[in-house]
Amino acid sequence: MLKRFWTLTVLMMRLPALAEQWPAVRKATRRFEVNLADGLVAIGLPIMSKTGGSVLYRLSCRGGSEEVLDPLGERDSVNWVGPLMCVVNLGNRPVSEESLLAEDESAPWFTRGQFHESELVGACGAYPEFGLNRSFRLRGFVLRLGVRDLALNPDRSVRRFTLNVSVVNDPSAKSAQAERPQYLRPVHGKCDVVRKGKDPRYCRLWTGPKTGSWALCPEQQK
Repeated sequence: MLKRFWTLTVLMMRLPALAEQWPAVRKATRRFEVNLADGLVAIGLPIMSKTGGSVLYRLSCRGGSEEVLDPLGERDSVNWVGPLMCVVNLGNRPVSEESLLAEDESAPWFTRGQFHESELVGACGAYPEFGLNRSFRLRGFVLRLGVRDLALNPDRSVRRFTLNVSVVNDPSAKSAQAERPQYLRPVHGKCDVVRKGKDPRYCRLWTGPKTGSWALCPEQQK
């Protein structure tokens, strides 16, 4: 099935660029069993304020085959992509593609919240921040997602794993959306060489002759 185009509303998402004083979150640690043979995988974790009085953000992950994810996507207006895709939304809003895990204006299935099978095995599984272990720094906290106990089918596709989730406060994380990690994305799935650095951020152009195309975000052009 062809993936739906990301809606204009999501593409035009604009998050605050300036550092703010984000409310402190409550520390949390959870483990979720992801068994793709069971059909639909649904994971939800509210990220609470430190005082426990409100839900600040919400982690939502869905996994499975296209057959189970496509009908769910129609209901949620979210293009869930297998084997597992995670988003973080503001706690008072329904689940949406406006994921705070997006480091630029990419759709959620292009963020590090998307787990592809090829990223979890071999050298790619060991690649920092793009393999089994991923961390997201934003809004005064760090979210860590870690794949453990990975089990494969005979054809090397993923059958099941445990997803470890942790949330801790980090006042030095001042970005409104996830920061770029300190490692460059592997090129064409070649993970044998770990490359340090930060990938540039890209934004959509909404004016001029190339409306809708990708370009370096304004701060990257300085």
